[in-house]
Amino acid sequence: MSTTIIDKLMIIGDTIVGKMLRLVAGSGTGGFSPDPANRPTSADTNTAGPLNTDSVGNLSVRGQVLTDEGSFYDDFSGTSLIQTLTGTLTLTNGSATVSGVGTLFTEEINSQQYLKRTVDGETVWTKIGRVTSNTELELSEPYTGTTGTGGHATRWPTRTGAGGSISVSSSEMTIASGTTNGSVVGISREVDYPPIIVTFHIDLSQRIANQELKVGFVDDPSSATPSREASVIFDGTNASIIKLRTRSSADAADMFEQSAVLPGAVLTSVETHLSLEIAGDSVTLMFEAQVLARNDEHLPGPYDVMHFVAQTKNTGVPASSTNLILGDVHINNVNNVTIT
Repeated sequence: MSTTIIDKLMIIGDTIVGKMLRLVAGSGTGGFSPDPANRPTSADTNTAGPLNTDSVGNLSVRGQVLTDEGSFYDDFSGTSLIQTLTGTLTLTNGSATVSGVGTLFTEEINSQQYLKRTVDGETVWTKIGRVTSNTELELSEPYTGTTGTGGHATRWPTRTGAGGSISVSSSEMTIASGTTNGSVVGISREVDYPPIIVTFHIDLSQRIANQELKVGFVDDPSSATPSREASVIFDGTNASIIKLRTRSSADAADMFEQSAVLPGAVLTSVETHLSLEIAGDSVTLMFEAQVLARNDEHLPGPYDVMHFVAQTKNTGVPASSTNLILGDVHINNVNNVTIT
């Protein structure tokens, strides 16, 4: 990534008189570090630790540098996005704790996956926060589905609208739109806030009227009109044209679109390698290493947590079902960090 984050630590004076400093360790109020809004809550003050100083009394601070919390890669191996887990697990409505009997949590799942009861719908997929043992894990938030046993894990929460389907085969994932008006079919996952870059291989079975296909980032994958967005749009019947869309609010005046023509007579009906980068001052769409479009207005904010999405949406009644095929997805959230 080209973005550089410069943090300056300034210590003024060499004595502290009549003051007591406390370092507070806690989970914070939520969100990704180092968002300044993610600060320890008052309930965390009981976990304060002692100050560390060197031999002459200078304060020593040691902490993590977090640069890639949202990085992720999937080559769509296997035959399904859904993983059946070993043993019996119990999820409880309103609780973030999941317990298991005969389960292998530490071997089969991790914090980059999502969980739900097998009998519950797709809207309750919940991100795993921490795996503590083979028989216990913590979700990132309380479970909103029903209480009971039996569950599945996934790397991608799904949304399967009427008439659509999602399948995996030969290292490719296929999203079939169906022909129902208004139906949305796709996958999503929480990433982090910008800067973010995603590279992906994609091909579309056709380009027809009454459909909008999207790959990119939004703040709310369940919303018909997200408030923050940076995405590649495939609509219309011309298979050589794609669009770069950015949005800073749900207001139509805060959305910007720019059309781009794929070079060399390339069409979206063959596998195409695209990259989308959200930086601090622009969003850039690339084909291979060539810049196709760059937007520098109506951008997501610096601490807007984004979700990656790949989806089809029927804006009317299409003549037939369209397949959106992803060969792989590589999300990179690694930043350059310079401390001066």
